[in-house]
Amino acid sequence: MLSILDQYSQVIKFSELPDPRTSWELQRLIGEGTYGEIHQAIHKESGEVVAMKVLESIHEMIEEIEEEYQVLRDQGNHPNIPRFHGIYLKPPTNGIDAEVWIAMELCGRGSVTHLARELIGQGRFMEEDLIAHILRETLKALHHLHKNHVIHRDVKGHNILINDQGQIKLIDYGRST
Repeated sequence: MLSILDQYSQVIKFSELPDPRTSWELQRLIGEGTYGEIHQAIHKESGEVVAMKVLESIHEMIEEIEEEYQVLRDQGNHPNIPRFHGIYLKPPTNGIDAEVWIAMELCGRGSVTHLARELIGQGRFMEEDLIAHILRETLKALHHLHKNHVIHRDVKGHNILINDQGQIKLIDYGRST
């Protein structure tokens, strides 16, 4: 099965990816993305907590997985792009297809969309200074991507996250080109 996946990708050698269960433990579901679920996960040895994107139906989305992987791997050194912690392959078990797990920086404050809805629910609105900060930091990420010949193609509030330090992070690179 794993060697079959290798023939579909010239970017990722699936048969060489480690099994994530040896080093990571999924904790709680924190979101659902375009192509999979996002879980909070903890590294078994270091205790580091990350966001783990779990992707099923790999053969149907090879190109999206490759794009996400390449952008996080190659551009993750920018302060407005989540830090990349690795890509893993959970082999198929008991009739369940193989899964790709992508570990990245956890942005515990959630999305800009979530923040806006929360404020509206309280009868409040985002202040202009906060909107300006979010836009400026998002544009920094986009500028960095464009300088490196990457187009995001899905910029929206759901894909702009805030980490626990208040930093803005642009996510979800499966549709990038």
